Amino acid sequence: FLSVNFTGSEAQTQLSSSSSSFFTSRLVQPLVWAGECASVVSSAMAQRTVINTSQNNVARAIAETNAGITRAGSIAGGKVEATAAAIGNTSSIDVGRVATISNTQTNNAQVASPLNLTAINGAANNFKDVTAPSAAIANSATIKVANTSADASGITNTQRAWGATQARLNSNIGGVTGKVEQTSAAIGNTFSAEVSGPVGTINTYQAYWGDVSSQLNTTVSNVSGDVTGTAAAICNSGTVKATTAASINLNNTQVCNIDPSATTNALIQNVGGKVT
Repeated sequence: FLSVNFTGSEAQTQLSSSSSSFFTSRLVQPLVWAGECASVVSSAMAQRTVINTSQNNVARAIAETNAGITRAGSIAGGKVEATAAAIGNTSSIDVGRVATISNTQTNNAQVASPLNLTAINGAANNFKDVTAPSAAIANSATIKVANTSADASGITNTQRAWGATQARLNSNIGGVTGKVEQTSAAIGNTFSAEVSGPVGTINTYQAYWGDVSSQLNTTVSNVSGDVTGTAAAICNSGTVKATTAASINLNNTQVCNIDPSATTNALIQNVGGKVT
């Protein structure tokens, strides 16, 4: 994990970050996160910030949650929230002046987030809400630049990933007075840039050579509110928002080697609200 905060009035600030992880994480608890993270925050009056960050993950990132919660009494219960999140590389950069940013991420191993809720059962309908997300991401980058100068900012993003990225959610849920929300999401590469002020060129390249898949297997019964179930698999995702630039040169390349797959198997009954 890398976190840097720039303050001052120097003419130029430069940061170079390179990290490589060699670990496998397998945890069993209600909230699990596994992966490699870099975060950079910069805000000052300097002319330009230069940031170069490189991440290379070569070991599995696995976050596993196994839980069973049963409430048989008549006393009203609260909310149930269970999460499994596995990320190979993640980078967050927030700059408060003109900047030149280069982000490179490579993931060479499996990323998996199995979430198994074997029994979430309020026999007397006394659970309020149930929320269960399972998320697996190979590479994730978020860049925000608030440029108030007349000079143009520039961004280069390169993301490559191999291996399988798998999100799995298996659940049996019943006896809920509120809502049930379940999500199984697998993403190979995801990039987001939000830039204000003058922008020169934004180059982004994303390539995924591997299997991106998500599964949602669920049985839901006796729910008073709404029931929502989502399975999503995305090979590459890119979002660019430029709010005040007079013009922008955007070059975007995305490569996907295998079709992503998302599967939902659901048995749902006795629901008072909407089912989506």
